[in-house]
Amino acid sequence: MSRGKHCNNKSGFKGVVKKSPLKFRAQTTLNKKPIIIGDFDSPEKAYQAYCDYVRPIHGEFFNPG
Repeated sequence: MSRGKHCNNKSGFKGVVKKSPLKFRAQTTLNKKPIIIGDFDSPEKAYQAYCDYVRPIHGEFFNPG
């Protein structure tokens, strides 16, 4: 299911969580299993990696959030 970001999202980007003061993690789920895409220096880079990973999976139903 392709949902938007949660209302309590602190990074400002769907699929991105803050892991430390200077690191952001891109993550998603696939078949109810967590997938860690990677850790990045900025939320923008993490979000771009998230979009690049998820867009082919969801195809026309991709929701950038």
